[in-house]
Amino acid sequence: MMPLDALMQEWRSRLIQDCPEQSETVRSAILTWLLGKDPQRINEMEPQGLSLFLRGMDYRFRLLRDRYLRESPERAYQRLIRR
Repeated sequence: MMPLDALMQEWRSRLIQDCPEQSETVRSAILTWLLGKDPQRINEMEPQGLSLFLRGMDYRFRLLRDRYLRESPERAYQRLIRR
């Protein structure tokens, strides 16, 4: 299995576990956002670069989950505007 395929499978499982209240469409959008504009580049990354990329994905997801997904839409929007 290619790194991108494995990564996508792992994150789909994680999103189902961490965000069961979100629809599949929302979880897919989150995964697309986390992977960035050119997810195929992941297959070409060196181990050190891939490790850094994975830490960045995890960090961005934790911010999204803790600051916005666990809040009501109105509160999340207010927090986003204030930032």
